[in-house]
Amino acid sequence: MSIERIEGHYTKIPNDFLSQRARTSLCATEGKIVNAVVIKTFGFQNAPKKNWEIDWISIPQIMELTGISKKQNVSKYLIRLKKRRIIIKIGKKIGVNMNYKEWILSPKDIPKSTDKKELQKSSKMVDGVINNDDKSNTDRGPQNNNIQKKEKLDRIAFEEKTGVENVGKAIRKMF
Repeated sequence: MSIERIEGHYTKIPNDFLSQRARTSLCATEGKIVNAVVIKTFGFQNAPKKNWEIDWISIPQIMELTGISKKQNVSKYLIRLKKRRIIIKIGKKIGVNMNYKEWILSPKDIPKSTDKKELQKSSKMVDGVINNDDKSNTDRGPQNNNIQKKEKLDRIAFEEKTGVENVGKAIRKMF
């Protein structure tokens, strides 16, 4: 394989992320989904869009990248990854949680929850992604004001919880 070919087809991934991923116990399906999210976010660092670290990623896109054939399986593992704080959701966008200290490294350490509200919140994360299916950022049309307000509230909650003012700025500092 020549250098020219490699230069056009790679994803720039922070070493800190790779180190943390190496320490994290992921089943094969979880690993595939994390890789798909990385490709759909980190893989577009040089694209003209503003925030490459989190994006609208649909279930069919993840299915296509990973080879997973059932939406239910993708949904189930996205929920597990969110509970383990490896995947984050802001509004209807998903990405990798770059605050590695929050990651739950072993599935055994996931807190058992019988709280119906918490389970509903987790399922809503996937519902938003499923409803978007294969729509791209350009053909979506004007966004609903309620969605924009929800995304803003989610960003504020994320900032308060993690102490990170802007996810994009934090990630760009790593490079």
